[in-house]
Amino acid sequence: MTQVIAGRYELLEPLGHHGTGLVWHARDRVLDREVAVQEVSADRLGADPAGRLASIVREARAATRLDHPGIVTVHDAVEEDGRPWIVVRLVRARSLATIVERDGPLPPERVAAIGLELLDALRAAHAAGIVHRDVAPGHVLLSAGRPVLTGFGVAAGEPLARPAPERAAGHPASPASDLWSLGATLYATVEGRPPFPDGPPAAEPDPPRLAGPLTPVLHGLLRAAPEQRIGPEEAEQLLRRVLGHGTASETPASTPPPFPPPFPPAFPPPPPPMPQPAYVPPGAPSAGPPPRTGPRWSIIVPIGVLAIVFLAAAIAAGLLLTLREDTGRTASGAPSGELSSRPPSTSPYRVHYGEGYTVNVPSGWSASPEDDGMLFSDPDAAVIRSISLQRVIAADDAAAGADVVEALEDAAESFAADPVTYPGYRRERFTELRYLGDDAAELQFTFSAADVESRMRMRLFRFDGAIYSAIVTAQLDEWNAVVPHYETFLRTFRPLS
Repeated sequence: MTQVIAGRYELLEPLGHHGTGLVWHARDRVLDREVAVQEVSADRLGADPAGRLASIVREARAATRLDHPGIVTVHDAVEEDGRPWIVVRLVRARSLATIVERDGPLPPERVAAIGLELLDALRAAHAAGIVHRDVAPGHVLLSAGRPVLTGFGVAAGEPLARPAPERAAGHPASPASDLWSLGATLYATVEGRPPFPDGPPAAEPDPPRLAGPLTPVLHGLLRAAPEQRIGPEEAEQLLRRVLGHGTASETPASTPPPFPPPFPPAFPPPPPPMPQPAYVPPGAPSAGPPPRTGPRWSIIVPIGVLAIVFLAAAIAAGLLLTLREDTGRTASGAPSGELSSRPPSTSPYRVHYGEGYTVNVPSGWSASPEDDGMLFSDPDAAVIRSISLQRVIAADDAAAGADVVEALEDAAESFAADPVTYPGYRRERFTELRYLGDDAAELQFTFSAADVESRMRMRLFRFDGAIYSAIVTAQLDEWNAVVPHYETFLRTFRPLS
């Protein structure tokens, strides 16, 4: 006897089995068209079948709003026999999981092309406020050689075999967890095996053997901490570089090492911290800090925060011009608060001891005291790469309780309105996140400094009751080489014990 779902969808024959149940070839009797129907078996509804059913139907119906060539259209979501059934466009195609299982892994260039298509589909979904939750090789169909993403809604509340680390820890799905799953999908497609064969994600996946030029994007997408994961813009640049579509400004001078350890190598026990000597610029009066020069920036709510955030970024941007003009700057010639008696390190990183904190910075970089902070920069005059850390608002300041997300948003608007300091300003992304157990925000944008196309990423966060900014600045063709240093900097920044 023919089974008809919701009095409308006539099930004709099974097309295959998915993790949640059978996928059926069906006919929509109302519109007289062929469709696919994804069933969710009763044993997949768990201890709260009514709640899970409602969640699946709600999310699948939300996905009906999506209209993208890389997404299998969701037509409907209905209930029948106490179970959800999701009706989607019929796509007669094999999944990536089937292709890899039967034909073997795909070459890096082909996987990069698939990754670009899937990334574009996910961006469309995320822009509509929809998270996929289970990007996996079984949910990617190759139709006429092009990938299309299916499975929206079916993973709502579903325990996943290999969730992103934050989801394994009990946090909800997010665009960042979708990007992690995209990385895991690309890894499995190019390697022919999952990145974490032994179960839940570890700190780092197994080093890839076949990925070749695809390794940097896998490295960036599969970072355990979501705030350290690369975003869609950087993922797109890296994927395009694999295909040879990247511009000269997008191609780094050197590729970061694949899958570095989660923390830099251990260091010998540190000497007791010593007070940093005060830095007095040449010609400045000996008493008090040097006077600030340049335009006065208006201070708006939250009081004090915006102006100092703006100035911190302006100082970092000004360094680009300074380094470009001062070609004689070297590690030995730059003022430094580091102990000169410390022996040189063979490690790529060294520990810097600051006021109440320690952090790992690149071994060859110079360290210069700045206003309530430090500037770490590459002494090579041929490149522009720096990381700055500044205490924006002291803990005893009334503005220390300001909303850091709002403050950085306000600062971003001021950056856009200042073509003198940031000519050609273009905002790339703004992210709200958790860092050091508190709310934080991160802004990334490009601009032109001294006729050099450059990029800046600024994180505003709280530490020890104060508000800090951590800023990485580099010319575009050095960006991908400096980002791992910045991520190590943020990952190792901790209270001085």
